[in-house]
Amino acid sequence: MEINFCPQWVLAKLGVRVDAQPHVGIFVSTLLALVVSPLLIRLPHFCIAQRIFHIPCPGCGILHSMTALLTLNFGRAIHFNPAGIVLAAGLCFQVVVRPIAVVWKNSRPVIARMSFAISRAVLAALAVVWLVRLF
Repeated sequence: MEINFCPQWVLAKLGVRVDAQPHVGIFVSTLLALVVSPLLIRLPHFCIAQRIFHIPCPGCGILHSMTALLTLNFGRAIHFNPAGIVLAAGLCFQVVVRPIAVVWKNSRPVIARMSFAISRAVLAALAVVWLVRLF
């Protein structure tokens, strides 16, 4: 998944080249998401889809699943949300390859295509989990 909530003006002030800003932004945003996700579990939670439509949403249990993965408890990760494994793999991919994209310009098109494919895989996993939960 490509998560990028770093403002470009901040990256520009830090001296990040314009062509590298998307990769640095995704890298920093992904790291932040991985660090913050275990803390978010401690916040009160309610699912709008369950409250309004009385159906589970595809993302219910993602944070618990990812936290279970951090402790290498794969059984619990699957129990909470199997798509969390695919999402965690996508986030780990971003952490590994985005620095490569910053340093090696020739890798950027390949990394962009792979990232797009992983994003599609995460969306497909979430859709499958949602369909299974509905039926």
